Amino acid sequence: MIIKLFSIHHMISIAQNGMVDMIDIQFVQQFMLQNFDQTKISMNGTHFLSRCLLCGDSIKNPYKKRFNMDWNNGNPGWHCWNCGRHGNFIEIYSIVKGLSYDDAKKELYKFDKDIIERELEKYKKRPNKQEKKEKNDDNFNFMFEKCYGVNWSDPDKTGILEKKYIKVLGDFYEDRKIPYEYKIYICYTGKYKNRIIIPIFDDNKNIIYFQARKIPKTNIEPKYDNPIAPKELCILNKNNFNSEKYIIICEGLIDAFMIGEQGTSCLGKEISEELIVELLKYTKKGVIIALDNDNEAYKALSKFMQKNKYSRKVKYFLYPSIFGCHKDINSYIKETDDEIDMYELITQNSVSYSTAYTKLSISKLLEVRKNK
Repeated sequence: MIIKLFSIHHMISIAQNGMVDMIDIQFVQQFMLQNFDQTKISMNGTHFLSRCLLCGDSIKNPYKKRFNMDWNNGNPGWHCWNCGRHGNFIEIYSIVKGLSYDDAKKELYKFDKDIIERELEKYKKRPNKQEKKEKNDDNFNFMFEKCYGVNWSDPDKTGILEKKYIKVLGDFYEDRKIPYEYKIYICYTGKYKNRIIIPIFDDNKNIIYFQARKIPKTNIEPKYDNPIAPKELCILNKNNFNSEKYIIICEGLIDAFMIGEQGTSCLGKEISEELIVELLKYTKKGVIIALDNDNEAYKALSKFMQKNKYSRKVKYFLYPSIFGCHKDINSYIKETDDEIDMYELITQNSVSYSTAYTKLSISKLLEVRKNK
């Protein structure tokens, strides 16, 4: 809600007067930082430089900032030296938020006194940091407030920024051939800004864990920046498993999506004993481990086979030659036009502990000889 972006003192002023007579500088700062890339704030905090959201700014120089916003004592104005567009704060706010000029003006300047007073009451009763932490420990639903989904918007009230993010998300779905029944989002603000959010939900559709993957072809690092939280028993498809079929463990959630309802993820390369014990409750057939097709994954698999006491109770998918140099399940599906049943392919190419251990040992020996 937009009211939350104002300072407490400014809200008191609104409550007393019933009308805003200027744009709060903290609101302008938040608006610029949340919506414009590479925003730089002047020493006195009243002038802003950023990449222009309207024209995309300089193509040759990705670091050039030609969009200027001046707070101007509560009557902000802006100008882009690349595309030449300019105007007042109401205009840029309406463009970004997808509102008409009049609706933007109403949202910025005219607030109901009772609403403001209720917000002030919430502010006075807000929990301390410890209470807030405990309250949020159960789920990550706050991410809904920071993300867009492909079908969330009213086409007639979609701002320019929202359109750009939703297009990136839609392109990601199409490029990765992700079925639309799996809900993923794109974060536009905060710590996970410019990352694809790939969640795991519980029975009540709460987000209990998520992977935050950088948008492809961007230079932010690391590739994944996941929350620090227990993840051992955050199980994708937990309520969808068919007990008469194998459950297949992948590294990433997107790879698991490619398998369907029998796919799940260990959310990395490490597979805990707790996860194996839990998954065995949901299948009479067994569990298959299908990590990525790279050296790091095979090292993790060898470690699992040597140290995990349940390693002999599961089967192992060793990539057949048809995968070639594809590094994981999703990259194979992404670059292959063939209609393929990935569940069947994996189950037919999975082997027992002894066979997998022998093949991995031979591969390791050959690699050592190759490097001599």
